[in-house]
Amino acid sequence: MILFDTPRPVDFRRFTTTAHMMSDRIGEEGTRELLAFGARIGLWEHWIQRRGEPTEHFDLFDGAVDRARACGAVEVTPRELVLRVVFPKRAAARGEP
Repeated sequence: MILFDTPRPVDFRRFTTTAHMMSDRIGEEGTRELLAFGARIGLWEHWIQRRGEPTEHFDLFDGAVDRARACGAVEVTPRELVLRVVFPKRAAARGEP
C-alpha cells in the first residue's frame, strides 16, 4: 500500500505544501511499488530518496499530493507513517519477525 503523511506548509522554491510518500511493502517489492506509483503520478525515478533503506520515500509537493490522493494513496499522520512503514522495515532489516 502507498501511504503519505499529512501535507504541511513549506517555503521551498515555488512550492507551498509537502508530504512524504512511502510503500509499506518490505524490501525490493516496496521499492518497485513506490517507483511504479511515483511514475503514475509524474515523479521521476531518480527523485526517490534513501533507496533501499527503511526510510525510502518520495517527497511530494503541491499538485503531486493531489495526484497521489486521486490515484489511491492513503493519507496518514506522520506518526502513523513511521509506525506502519519505518518501524516494520527496520525490524525486517534486523531479521526480526
